[in-house]
Amino acid sequence: MNVIWSEIITQIIGFLLAIWILKKFAWKPILGLLDERRRGIEESFRSIEDQRKEVEARKAHYERELRNIEAKARERIQEAVREANEAAAHIREEAHRERRERLERAEQEVAHVVESAKEDLRRRTVDLAILAAEKVLKERLDDERHRRLAREFIDEVEAAS
Repeated sequence: MNVIWSEIITQIIGFLLAIWILKKFAWKPILGLLDERRRGIEESFRSIEDQRKEVEARKAHYERELRNIEAKARERIQEAVREANEAAAHIREEAHRERRERLERAEQEVAHVVESAKEDLRRRTVDLAILAAEKVLKERLDDERHRRLAREFIDEVEAAS
């Protein structure tokens, strides 16, 4: 085998020239594209991470809002229960007051009826006493004397009771 040194040196020079041309014109754009692609991927990852953080922040915000809404709902329910209890107490008080008023009116009416009945009983007793006295005495007394005797009789009956 014969080695031709001129061809080998030409090929080495051609190879070095091809590497230099590739490095000058092709390698930098390829590396630039690769760097740009790497930066794009990193930016995508950062964007995804930022979006994940934003989603977590929104989730936390919505959970806080949900807890606030639940707390407000519980508070409103408790307020409604308290108002219902107050209304029930007011109704009970009003019913008791009305019952007392009716009872007082009924007692007054009963007292009035009893007083009327006593007065009627006194008149009847006076009339009966006058009739009895007339029959006993067989004489008619004047009206004033009758009344006085009847009152004395009623007083004695009441005192004996």
